Amino acid sequence: MSRDNHDVEGKMVKTGLLLGGISLATYITASFLSNSTVGLLITIAVDALAINKLHEMGKSRRAGSNFFNTVQTHVAARSDGKIPSMDLENSFRNVINGGAAVVDEIAIAAGRRPR
Repeated sequence: MSRDNHDVEGKMVKTGLLLGGISLATYITASFLSNSTVGLLITIAVDALAINKLHEMGKSRRAGSNFFNTVQTHVAARSDGKIPSMDLENSFRNVINGGAAVVDEIAIAAGRRPR
């Protein structure tokens, strides 16, 4: 396995744990304060907000990759479908990098060295 793949997998685990923790804490809290339907709706809204914020954080951390994606998207739009757009993969990587950055900051604040 290459170093890049291992790095992405580690970031995916960190982001998954972060989003899972946010979802679980939000659902338990909201369900305790109201019924389970309202708790589920609040959980979905909080998860959407968290994913949006992680995307924005990852976007600011990957300026070069996002620039190349913008150029590639522009070229793909002009190629009549011969070149695929990579917007979805780029957004996914932004969320992954944003989530890993948040987990690393939490680890630093707790006095641990991030992995």
